[in-house]
Amino acid sequence: MRYDQHPVAPSQQNHVPRLSVAGLQVRYGEAVALNGLSLAVQDGESVAIMGPSGSGKTTLLHALAGIIRPDDGTVALRTLDGQGRSQIVRVDELSDAARSDLRLREFGFVFQQGMLIPELTAMENVMMPLLLTGVTKSEANSRAGQLLQELGMTGLEQRRIGRA
Repeated sequence: MRYDQHPVAPSQQNHVPRLSVAGLQVRYGEAVALNGLSLAVQDGESVAIMGPSGSGKTTLLHALAGIIRPDDGTVALRTLDGQGRSQIVRVDELSDAARSDLRLREFGFVFQQGMLIPELTAMENVMMPLLLTGVTKSEANSRAGQLLQELGMTGLEQRRIGRA
């Protein structure tokens, strides 16, 4: 799938944020969830989104990943095209299908509640997103095994999540 994209010159790649947000506004009826939020996240930077219940944390994450469209403002993500060249994708301008594809390929969420499929093994849960992107079963198995090893879960690959 192709995104609306804007190439980034190789000399500028280190200066362009991985994720940039400008003037983000989201309203639910009369309630304002986000009001003019702006931020920039560079490669390798970690960001914590903290605040009390109802302060807009989940709304922000949903807008960044394209789950919802902001009422105003921009969300831009620097990604790689099919040839490995850097490009800027305006998440807020993508179609529903393109936003779904972008989430599948570029975003990962770690939920407090542990949103894993209990009927699947640890290995199958890790393989699932890879298989959805078209990675072969053999490659997904190899990559999932490496990830589980890095997490210290060697020997637990075939356990159901409820027992891992």
